[in-house]
Amino acid sequence: MQARQLHSLRHSLTLRLGSRRLKPLARVLALALALATSGAQAAPVMAHDIRADDWYSAYLLDVTTPQPPGTLGVHFDSYGHAFLGDSGSVALIPGHSYQLQVFVQDLASRISGWAGRFVLDPGFQFSCNNSNTLFTNTNPACWKASAAMLVSVNPHPSPNDIWGPNAVPTLASEAYVEPTATPYAHGNYGVGPWGTLGSTDPLAGSTAQWIWESSNTTLPDAVPGQGNVHAWFTTRIEAVPEPGSLPLVGAGLVAAGMAVRTRRRGVAALPALPT
Repeated sequence: MQARQLHSLRHSLTLRLGSRRLKPLARVLALALALATSGAQAAPVMAHDIRADDWYSAYLLDVTTPQPPGTLGVHFDSYGHAFLGDSGSVALIPGHSYQLQVFVQDLASRISGWAGRFVLDPGFQFSCNNSNTLFTNTNPACWKASAAMLVSVNPHPSPNDIWGPNAVPTLASEAYVEPTATPYAHGNYGVGPWGTLGSTDPLAGSTAQWIWESSNTTLPDAVPGQGNVHAWFTTRIEAVPEPGSLPLVGAGLVAAGMAVRTRRRGVAALPALPT
């Protein structure tokens, strides 16, 4: 009985000493995480400036958990007559990764194309260039394209809103065709077939290109020699640690390691109790 009581006392002392050593560790980690996340205000966003001949709709697919090919994301923006230009932004969830999906429609069935710039807040980057900025281009690592036959669309919800930001589509899920092809370019922005919108054009002087899907005359709505007038384009966005948080978290982990070593030494230094 006496031996069991002594063993219980020793075990209790070990736990109490360990608890005292772990309290500073918890405080250090809490401080490191608080400093790392301090200054975070609004949710991070992806800003975009798009010009399309004629109309576009954009979606974000959360691929933090892998999604089957052909999955359409959540709609976040549309603009009728985007030939005149459109700008906006969409919120992102910290730590998540996305596939950006852009649908473009040429309502007049002539030469088709679109150009754009996308800018990510800190904590995100485009997978193809490890940068927070991406322009439309023909780099196959950055953009994929596909021709698509439009299954169901309603770009004219009311007589007074044929064009504009409220021309939201009604797309059937089967309308989405997973892009796998490399887009081609009509030319650099400002030099290609549509010029610029003037001195206030956010894309003026940029490296954006007017891009489209490869010529395809096999679909019913294709234009001979020009390709399909409906197309999808995709690119990938991935989450990255914010640079300012890494030293703070690292300092917290170093302090944690020192505290653990100190705790272990303290426990090991307990004198053996007589049995």
